[in-house]
Amino acid sequence: MKEQKKELEDLLKELSDLQKHIKELESDNNSGTDIARDRLFLRAIIDNLPDAIYVKDKESRKIIANLTDVKNLGLNSEEELLSKTDFDFYPAEIAEGFLADDRSVLQTGKGVINREEFFIDKAGKKHWLLTSKIPLKDHNNNIIGIIGIGRDITERKIAEEALEYERNFLKTLIDCLPDAIYAKDAAGRKTIANLADLWNMGYTSEKEVLGKTDYDFFPKEIADKFFANDHSIIETGKAVINREEYFFDKEGNKHWLQTSKVPLRNNKYEVVGLIGISRDITSQKIAEEELKNAYEKLGKTNEDLKKANRVKADFLANMSHEIRTPLNAVIGLTELLLRTPLNNEQKDYVQIILNSGDILLSLINDILDFSKIEAQKIELEKQPFDIMVCIEEALDLLAGKAEQKEIELAYSLTKGLPTRFMGDVTRLRQILVNLLSNSIKFTEKGEVVISISGQLLDAFSYKLNFAVRDTGIGIKPEVCKNLFQAFTQADASTTRKFGGTGLGLTISKRLSELMGGTMWVESEGIGKGSTFYFSIISELSNEKEKEKNISDIFGKKVLIVDDNKTNREILSQQFLSLNMKVDTVASGKGTLALLEKGEIYDLLILDYHMPEMDGITLAGKIHETLKDKTPRLILLSSYSYRERKSDLSPFAAVLTKPLKLSHLPDVLHTIFSKKEAIHRKFDPSPLPENTEIGKQYPLRILLAEDNKINQMVALRSLEKMGYRADTAFNGIEVLEALKYKSFDLILMDIQMPDMDGEQAAIEIRKLFPKEPPRILAMTATAVKTELDRYMTVGMNGYLVKPFKQDKLREVLIESYNKLKLKE
Repeated sequence: MKEQKKELEDLLKELSDLQKHIKELESDNNSGTDIARDRLFLRAIIDNLPDAIYVKDKESRKIIANLTDVKNLGLNSEEELLSKTDFDFYPAEIAEGFLADDRSVLQTGKGVINREEFFIDKAGKKHWLLTSKIPLKDHNNNIIGIIGIGRDITERKIAEEALEYERNFLKTLIDCLPDAIYAKDAAGRKTIANLADLWNMGYTSEKEVLGKTDYDFFPKEIADKFFANDHSIIETGKAVINREEYFFDKEGNKHWLQTSKVPLRNNKYEVVGLIGISRDITSQKIAEEELKNAYEKLGKTNEDLKKANRVKADFLANMSHEIRTPLNAVIGLTELLLRTPLNNEQKDYVQIILNSGDILLSLINDILDFSKIEAQKIELEKQPFDIMVCIEEALDLLAGKAEQKEIELAYSLTKGLPTRFMGDVTRLRQILVNLLSNSIKFTEKGEVVISISGQLLDAFSYKLNFAVRDTGIGIKPEVCKNLFQAFTQADASTTRKFGGTGLGLTISKRLSELMGGTMWVESEGIGKGSTFYFSIISELSNEKEKEKNISDIFGKKVLIVDDNKTNREILSQQFLSLNMKVDTVASGKGTLALLEKGEIYDLLILDYHMPEMDGITLAGKIHETLKDKTPRLILLSSYSYRERKSDLSPFAAVLTKPLKLSHLPDVLHTIFSKKEAIHRKFDPSPLPENTEIGKQYPLRILLAEDNKINQMVALRSLEKMGYRADTAFNGIEVLEALKYKSFDLILMDIQMPDMDGEQAAIEIRKLFPKEPPRILAMTATAVKTELDRYMTVGMNGYLVKPFKQDKLREVLIESYNKLKLKE
């Protein structure tokens, strides 16, 4: 804004100087040729400026207008506006404002500088101008008119309005939250305070507290504690999470708060203040005090403990719902906003909001898990699972991040290790994902490898030992023991660079202990990578492992081509376990040298990403060398290979790294069941864009959601994917809608008035016992027992709020495919 004003002021000065120059030429009796030349020069300048420049006489009639001014008025030539006033082009109320400015300049001789004003063009579009006007004087210094300059600032005004809308939106959002939310500067002065914070302190207006410190509201001994706590956060940059503190309001009533404070940083990552969130837990503290008194008088019974745990569980479920519901709107609307026209600066701001929402969601999940563990509310499941499938699913979740950093992922099982067990596969996968995510985060290049071994403890129990090794930044041996403490990482600089709460490792260690094992970490030091070890005790499953038909691959000879030594070793073990003969080589040149010597193989495994010669180039060289005697070829591709457009016809299969051992026998059986080395054409085209999903996977959708903001988010998300959904505000409206129209899929919110989602699902199953529509629960509850209950009342799955666009896209495609299978 200041820069634009300065530019206009400079431009006015230049025009004024040119005007004086021409006057001097005229007064010096220069030749008419020189004067005409200078006038043409001046005219050329103003006609080529992007700002509107015009001259009016003393009756405010235009006598000069540059091309920009002509275009602004929707005209074709200067002649169309000469001798006309603003009343000929604008509505009377706008023209009168312009005329008042003109008269002021003419009467006072003082210019109007950088005034913001607007006009409506012929198409009805509103345009904003930053306008300056100065008096036009003759050679006797008499005012004979005015010179005006108007700069179009419409885009800036639109951006300002959008920014103001976002600010109002965020302000409204935090004012709707029941927790007190505030911000302070480095001196402890409040800069933001939501309604809950004002109510806590007994005020009604934000103006009453802004710019003031805790010393203005609380007794000195309490304010001293608050100030010391704030000063520590600003000095160290470390957050304070869930600190219990109290204060006295204006009436002298004591209030207890559960407070979290995090440092607020500027774009240079300097701490310039803090943000605080406080939950009023006065009633909880009173209840705790009363419970303590009751315990001292009567003694605490086992039933009391169970009741207290139920209260904690309800509190956790409610906290999850209350936080996730508004967060769903924040993340959902931010994703939608990113798909609208934005300038680069706005995109950066919106992306920061989305990233912050993801970080907050991750933090909420970690804190909820941590709280459930602390409250002893974690209930482990006991169901059969395949250890290979569990590991491969965990690797799939992190394969994208690893591929972005070009990190190799792999896993290996000790030979002879059983694969079928009984236990909580969800929690085991959670541990693996936490450790893998941690290793990938702190590894810039190299590899992350999972190794699994085990030992039989008795006839039923088996101890499974896991090791997750990386080639990352490493850890100082003296700080390894502190890593599993809550909210802790190796040091403050690690937290600043890589982020995270430090809860993931704590949760993983507690889970492994709940499953009968333990967890620890070893590292030789900085820059030498780390290895996280953990174990669990699991029962062997009575289910027999599915026998693989490997008779047609027994004794086949395979050559593994991969530049990564660890990958070669692991792949070699995998193929040896299938009773195949294995050779390995590290490069394309080495492969061609072996083949030229006459070595014969039944199968070649080619890694795509190799230096000097990649897998596809190598395949072409092999065909040139062996022609019809070319053995079957398998390409190991990266996570995002499907987006490449290379011809993959030479390959019998394209498998994603890390190679899935659970699928390998079936793939090899399919390849070798053919008499000839028939190669297939592989379609590497990416999955459809969101706008094409509705066409390729058509569904009739009913959205049941009582929260208007979340309903809007879901509807807009569906529209972006090409779907138009009907809506209902509660279960009763869902049942009414089903009387008049059939739906393939119902997205059912759980907590709705009059009839909730669970009751609606039960009634739908009664109405449609044979061919009911698919029902997906939409819930802000992330508690496993609650989610499992939805399945028992007839739901087909669930979406936990907040959910990302990709997750919604995934369940829509899955629903379509399952409906097609029924047909």
